[in-house]
Amino acid sequence: MRNLKLWLKAVRAPFFTATMVPIILGTAAAWSETGLFNPGLFLLTILGILFMQTGTNLANDYYDHLSGNDEANNTPTPFSGGSRVIQDGLIPAKSIISVSLASYLFAAGIGLYLY
Repeated sequence: MRNLKLWLKAVRAPFFTATMVPIILGTAAAWSETGLFNPGLFLLTILGILFMQTGTNLANDYYDHLSGNDEANNTPTPFSGGSRVIQDGLIPAKSIISVSLASYLFAAGIGLYLY
């Protein structure tokens, strides 16, 4: 359970709503206009965008770590300074970039399927 909490912190899961809300609203608007809704495609779209955001958040942490930007931030907030999992020694940087790349690959696979 501790591992899951660490990774949820690393991917900044609370910010997933920033990408899910527009998808849900767009889906509702399309359904309103057409009367069509495919739950399978909707769930794949949600999953794909979550993988994209996961990859982006982790890549941001990794490259801010490499550049020293997150370490230089002495007063991190939920909106600046990254997730701090690398700086606090909770998850190795190599693991962060590996999961980031895997997330991008999963997202690309879903995108190709949806295409």
